[in-house]
This record gives sequence, structure tokens and C-alpha cells, in this order.
Amino acid sequence: SRAILLINPEAYTAWNARKKLFLQKILTLHQELSLLNLIFTKHPKSGEAWAHRRWLIRQDASERGWEAYKRSHLEDEFNICDRIAETYPKNYYTWSHRRWLLVHLSQEEVTDEFLRSERWIKSHPSDFSGFHHRLNLAYHQLELRDPLFFRTSQKSCLFLSCHSSDTTRA
Repeated sequence: SRAILLINPEAYTAWNARKKLFLQKILTLHQELSLLNLIFTKHPKSGEAWAHRRWLIRQDASERGWEAYKRSHLEDEFNICDRIAETYPKNYYTWSHRRWLLVHLSQEEVTDEFLRSERWIKSHPSDFSGFHHRLNLAYHQLELRDPLFFRTSQKSCLFLSCHSSDTTRA
């Protein structure tokens, strides 16, 4: 399956075979993440490869807990996203993966990611993906601080934007 995925990372059957081998403890997390890192050097926009990476993370986190996963792998995940985004700008899958990781971050970790995103934007002003990620970080920070306020504000913003667009049509 390794050879197949290096040529065509969208081969669902090969990914499913690797999932079975992983669940049987024949393949390790390290082996799978290394294979994915290799695949991303040639196929950084493979949705199936990114989905497999998230599946592996969920499996490891459900076994050891999210805090244990974050201590051992979170920085690596951000570094991989940085490397791929640097090489292949505006990569939707890379930024989506990074956004997916946000759900599992603490307030302090989200703040660190917010500062990291500022550095990214300053060095890549034409890559809108970084700005979009920063917007998601801001929403996430608001939600972590006051979930009720965030949901109420979101609904108000949606109502106001719908209302203002109705009045401009008249």
C-alpha cells in the first residue's frame, strides 16, 4: 500500500488497508506520520492523506488522551503545516488541518497560534489563507473566553448582515 500511496494518495483502499494495520498495531503512529510527511512532499493537496492524518491523531488521542498527544506531537503538526504552506501557498488542506487542530487547544495555545499567524501574515502578505486562519483564531479566542456571548454575537451579526442586505435592495 505504501508504493500505491506514494504514486496516488487518493487510493481509498490503500488508506483503509493501512488503517486496519494500524489498529492491529502492525504499523505505528510514527511510521504512518513519516509516510504522510513523505507523501506531502509530492502530493501536499491530497485530501485523503490529510483525512488519514486526522484519523491517526484521533486514534492516538483517544488512546492516550489529547493532552498527551499535544505534548508529543502538536508542535510537529504546526511545523508540518508551516513547511507545506511555505512550499505550496494557499493550500486549503493544510490550513483546514491547522484549523481542525484549534478545537483541541487551550486559551494559551490559541494565543500562541495567534502570534504565530501574525508572523506568517507579515512574511506572506499576498497569501489570504493566513488572514482567514487568523480570523478563525479570533473567533475561537472569543468562544473560549465567553461561549454564550460568542453565540449571541454571531447570531446578531448574521441578523444584521441579512437585514442590511435587505435594505440595500429596496
